[in-house]
Amino acid sequence: MTQRPQQTAVSNQFDLVATSLAHVCGRPHLHLKTPTGTRTYALPPGDTVPVELPSTLARGQLYLDVSSKVRLDDFASDLRRIEPVGPPVRCRPWTASCLGIWRSVEPSGFAEEEARLRAVLSGLTGVVVDVGAGWPQSLDALAPALADRRVCYLALDPQLRLDEWRDRVPAAIVLRAAGEQLPLRDESADTVLMLRSFNHLRDPLRALGEAARVLREGGRLVVVDNTAFGLLRSPGQLVRARAVTVEATPFEHLRNAAASDAVALLRAVAGAPFVVETVREVAQGTANQWLVIARRDRLGPNGVEVLRAAR
Repeated sequence: MTQRPQQTAVSNQFDLVATSLAHVCGRPHLHLKTPTGTRTYALPPGDTVPVELPSTLARGQLYLDVSSKVRLDDFASDLRRIEPVGPPVRCRPWTASCLGIWRSVEPSGFAEEEARLRAVLSGLTGVVVDVGAGWPQSLDALAPALADRRVCYLALDPQLRLDEWRDRVPAAIVLRAAGEQLPLRDESADTVLMLRSFNHLRDPLRALGEAARVLREGGRLVVVDNTAFGLLRSPGQLVRARAVTVEATPFEHLRNAAASDAVALLRAVAGAPFVVETVREVAQGTANQWLVIARRDRLGPNGVEVLRAAR
């Protein structure tokens, strides 16, 4: 059997730290307009230039950290989205590393995206399988359905804290399991969730195939995740954030896929069992959270062609 190569964890976030223009030294930097003036933020000394910097800028996914937390856990309140000022603004010719002039805007867009997701979750019924459940940020949206037993909720994750789940969400069925090998019968689920876990999957194509296997015909797959983004921080915020150990945040990303990447993999699942119904991509002016909803069909849009080719 051929062994899969070891995958390397990647960060989905990079930092720009407040500094003076005199200390930029050619590092990527930008100028943020504030009510009291303009502040310069630059890539910290010693940090390598993120390979995803161009795509992050193209999507407008830069945020000002306004929290005092060591770990961000509520992007809607912890961050302010920033955007370029007016038309593209050039910095001085001698600062080729300048990323432009930006300003912070409210709201950040995260509250709106979370409300959209919660609306989807609140309408679910039947057997709901949460792949890579981690800790449920949006589980309270299912609370009424759980209380009325309209939903049977299964939380799956290779490193679930089982005791905490049983204490805090007694209605949930919790299992330590990976998305690439779901311990469920064929066609036994009405909904499969991958909420901010898609980019943590070792083999997302295999996990999508497993989702197709366990979903009933007409069941839905709901996938939510983030692309790479940048944070503007003060020196103090940066020191606090970087003091957090790897052990405290073990769930690193293995990729920073976008919604289009997830859609491409859905269409690559053997037998083309999914019909993509909703795609909300991360772009300029949106929050850094994408959403894909697909329906499990016995014959997807390419399934007929698969059958014809097999005849």
